[in-house]
Amino acid sequence: MIGCPCTSKHVPKPVALVEVEPGVWLCPTSAVNFKQLLIEYDTHRGTPPGSVTKHYSAYIRGLASTVKV
Repeated sequence: MIGCPCTSKHVPKPVALVEVEPGVWLCPTSAVNFKQLLIEYDTHRGTPPGSVTKHYSAYIRGLASTVKV
């Protein structure tokens, strides 16, 4: 199985990856975080404040910003 790009090491390893965007596969935890951050973008009608985004990894913030911007 291809590894999730969200981190260099998963413990435990995910048994399945989730496609969140065409060609973008994430572990289930990152997939949930990504979808939740997209909801935050919608709620804030743009980029959420740092007090919200600080709870997400840099990878997920970067991925969400490319989808929403």
